[in-house]
Amino acid sequence: MAGRPVGSKNNKSNELKNMVLASLDRVGGIEYLVSQATENPSAYIGLISKLLPKDVEMTVRRSILEEAVLTYDESAAIEDQTSH
Repeated sequence: MAGRPVGSKNNKSNELKNMVLASLDRVGGIEYLVSQATENPSAYIGLISKLLPKDVEMTVRRSILEEAVLTYDESAAIEDQTSH
């Protein structure tokens, strides 16, 4: 079996990440990123989009009490609309 062990990190990726972080520190860190958000929003949003996960899976749970309150609120709103 050749290559690195399953689950181990690629050293080249780590080196590149460290170089990018070091260069960010040299140009101003957070302040630089904030200025880029204003001065160059397209590039900034492009960077952010690369950092965010492409897919997010979540589970939403509501209690029976919350469901009852929401149903009551919706009924009241419909009733208000029809009474006018």
